[in-house]
Amino acid sequence: MTFAGVIETHLEYFLGTDRNYMFTVYTSDAKTTIRDVTGYTTEFMVKRRKTDADSSALLTLSGTVSGTFNASPSVNTQVITVTLVDTATDTEIVEGLAHWELKRTDAGAEAPLAFGTITFKRAVHVA
Repeated sequence: MTFAGVIETHLEYFLGTDRNYMFTVYTSDAKTTIRDVTGYTTEFMVKRRKTDADSSALLTLSGTVSGTFNASPSVNTQVITVTLVDTATDTEIVEGLAHWELKRTDAGAEAPLAFGTITFKRAVHVA
């Protein structure tokens, strides 16, 4: 099977906190070359079950491309950043496992860029 540029990763997140997740998109599973994502429109979606309707997603957030692209991982600073804020997760979401996906949503070029599971944990401090 050839590599489609999709990275699988497990994330952990404390509910009611602010957190940036930064994603670098590679062209191979060896992670030796970066894919240029300049101009990409992206969406980060989290669902309790993969089969849930998109309208039932726990979170749907836009990603932001920043940094300077370079094909070499040692020089590249380009990332897609997804920001989770405390007010979006402090009371609406309960602890447990969920599934996430970062997807390019440009018409005619839609494709998953990264995916995996996310464990929601309850922090001790609750606003």
